Amino acid sequence: MSSEGPHLGDEVGPRIRIHRLDLGLSLLELSKRSGVSVANISKIETGKIVGGFQTIYRICRGLGILVTDLLEESQPVAGPIRVLREGEAEVQETALYTYIPLSTRPGGGLNAAIMIVHSRDLPDPVDWSNHRGEEMVTVLSGSVVLHCEGQKPVLLNEGDSANFESGPRHCYVCCSQMSARLLFVSTRPGSGPSVENI
Repeated sequence: MSSEGPHLGDEVGPRIRIHRLDLGLSLLELSKRSGVSVANISKIETGKIVGGFQTIYRICRGLGILVTDLLEESQPVAGPIRVLREGEAEVQETALYTYIPLSTRPGGGLNAAIMIVHSRDLPDPVDWSNHRGEEMVTVLSGSVVLHCEGQKPVLLNEGDSANFESGPRHCYVCCSQMSARLLFVSTRPGSGPSVENI
């Protein structure tokens, strides 16, 4: 047993890895920052060993976070329900779509909006969207064609839904008489894009 003091939870290692990757650090870079060997950091991240408090403290210092940040992640506390009332959202217009934001948690992992697709012409690929994470849409009314770089176009009618990796460029084109309305949800990893810049 380590003489460093009490061990932290088994979930701390994977969370250290997430923080390291979010910062774009290699194991060697974190080792230099923290003074903990590459081998020990790797073993802690993969759960092969459970680091003592002093070791975890040094790793956290290298990551620029507090040990309590990891503990809080291990013991999440439900936040308050966040309600966005009808008419409260700031409607966002682009050349192709209208976004009506839905309630999401500040700093949370989701973007969500009602997306109204007006354009019936395929835009120049430079104007297509792309962002980290995944995207899911459900057609509430009307019809659209989903164009995704490297894949065949997909027709989506009312009630249809689609889910895809949103890194490749993609766009929606309305193919119904009236503008199409979609429920749009995308993941927002780390400090990823918000609805206004997708």
